[in-house]
Amino acid sequence: MIDIFKIDIEGAERELFAENTLWLSRIREIAIELHDRYRPGCSQSFYNAISKYEFHQEPRGENLMIRIGHRNV
Repeated sequence: MIDIFKIDIEGAERELFAENTLWLSRIREIAIELHDRYRPGCSQSFYNAISKYEFHQEPRGENLMIRIGHRNV
């Protein structure tokens, strides 16, 4: 299990979360900066991927802190 996974990949979030996201089941919290301004669709891809989980989000500066619950996997 990964406690915190930091993602800041300047627009590649769209591809990272587009498919094969089973690895999310091993993440407890994600710190992410979404870059829709560079690549439209990053946020949509991310939220589609985590929508099967219970999650709580909190903005912190440029990042979103996402705490993922794994009961609905």
